Amino acid sequence: MKDLENILSKFRLQGNVASIKPFGSGHINDTYKITNGSGHAPDYLLQRINHHVFRDVAGMMNNVFEVTEYAKKKLKRLGYQDINERILSLIQTTGGENFSRDGDQYWRVFEFIDLKSYDLAENTDQVYEGAKAFGMFLYLLDGFPIDKLVITIPNFHNLYFRLEQLNQAVEQLKVSKTKTALSEIREELSLVKKHADSLCEIQRLTDRRILPLRAVHHDTKFNNVLLNKQNKAKCVIDLDTVMPGVMHSDFGDGIRTGAATADEDELDLDKVDLDVEKYTAFTTGYLESAGEILTVVEAKHLVESTLLFPFMQGVRFLSDHIMGDVYYKVKYPGHNLHRARNQFHLFKQVNKRRKDLQSVIDFNISFSI
Repeated sequence: MKDLENILSKFRLQGNVASIKPFGSGHINDTYKITNGSGHAPDYLLQRINHHVFRDVAGMMNNVFEVTEYAKKKLKRLGYQDINERILSLIQTTGGENFSRDGDQYWRVFEFIDLKSYDLAENTDQVYEGAKAFGMFLYLLDGFPIDKLVITIPNFHNLYFRLEQLNQAVEQLKVSKTKTALSEIREELSLVKKHADSLCEIQRLTDRRILPLRAVHHDTKFNNVLLNKQNKAKCVIDLDTVMPGVMHSDFGDGIRTGAATADEDELDLDKVDLDVEKYTAFTTGYLESAGEILTVVEAKHLVESTLLFPFMQGVRFLSDHIMGDVYYKVKYPGHNLHRARNQFHLFKQVNKRRKDLQSVIDFNISFSI
């Protein structure tokens, strides 16, 4: 731990280090909890940044700093007293930097927030709370000057880009003349061809600047929300993918991950569906927090985003399967193809309920816009 103590000495910490222990189960960054030896000073989280995933570390960390500082000022104007539980607090180095580099390793420190998270929401109340937190995050960053942000992952939620990746993968498969492999994905390719154009509408509106660009989280999984002992959501975490985008990224992917009846690895497609109660809870919570700042055009295309994200994730899994599983980790041959079929099935289930889902949006929008 001496090496970690040396790294910590480069940051503006209060008190003194009593212990350093591994923390959490994240797959991207290595995290350690720093227990403070001083009773009047906060504990901290030390993280080693995965610079293979986030190659522009300086740009990504500047994004984190800018949005958290902006959110804190807005929380203060709104009269919140628990600001340090509402937004992450980044600790700078003694030289005023947002991270420290040690050889080929990059490190950052946050003030520790003593709240809890869950990998999956256990009930609709938690879904509602998580959605409120993500909606509040968008609300707090309303008006943020997005020219201050860098693109940490180019084309992350760009369906045109994902479809082009799929087309390139299919062309390579045709060149290889692997007829058996091409025949096994014929049904999936037919579904993509049928729906691709209509589902590119959000990207078309984004490119034409009809949908406003905002500072958007881009990773609205439930485990990126911290809740208190009363299961009330307080803080959104994992801000590494915060960058310019449209709010439909957060709403649509929040529904995909938070309101599905099964996860992406479920093989029994009869178990894969949309939980309408969780969908309603997410929609209600999100629009309760963020509804008043949405434009009419944004609200009009919310339901499309619930279709877009399982479809786009299916495209990404299918492309990776064809290319030989080069991006997503797999546990067995054909794993990514099964994931693609899972997400395409979810897309079809959502599409069947489109009118009902729109009614839930319309009801909640009527109270906010």
